[in-house]
Amino acid sequence: MPQIQYRFIGPTAKKLFPIIRIVDRLGYRLANCNADRIDTSKIRRLVVLQSSGLGDLIMSMPFLAALKAHGRFEIELVVSDYVAPLARLFTPVSRVHTADFSFLRKSTSPPTLRFAVQMANVVGDAYFDARGDLRIALLLRALKPWAIILGSPNGGGGFLYNRIYPHDPSQHWSELHRMFIGDMG
Repeated sequence: MPQIQYRFIGPTAKKLFPIIRIVDRLGYRLANCNADRIDTSKIRRLVVLQSSGLGDLIMSMPFLAALKAHGRFEIELVVSDYVAPLARLFTPVSRVHTADFSFLRKSTSPPTLRFAVQMANVVGDAYFDARGDLRIALLLRALKPWAIILGSPNGGGGFLYNRIYPHDPSQHWSELHRMFIGDMG
């Protein structure tokens, strides 16, 4: 199991940490995640899931611009309803989808059926989970078992990802772009 720097906030999250760690350990033992065998040259449509707020969207703009400059694939963005108007103004993104990420903020709520339906309608070759959340990874893997899932699983579920990018907790997730773009080269 790769060393993952988990990121949990609040008392409920700290209670869930041992459970998520056990799920990760079992998952790595049962799953055949061979990240070295994915062919990134086949990615034509990259979907970036940006479940955070306006500030994180603004911080991710250099990352998305650098991906677009790479030029090999279309970039689609999945965001919350309230940040979609700004996201639609950003030219490197070819399409903006909205999704209900509220289940991520309400620790007592299970993943919503609405989120699953919304994600089922978003089609891509690869999905980059900017948040790195176990619930998103589970839903993506269940809905799109053939897809490439990329990101920094600092919220658990690393065994569900095809490629993991280490996250430095002292930096914003958008700093991962250097490793990610190098990997797409």
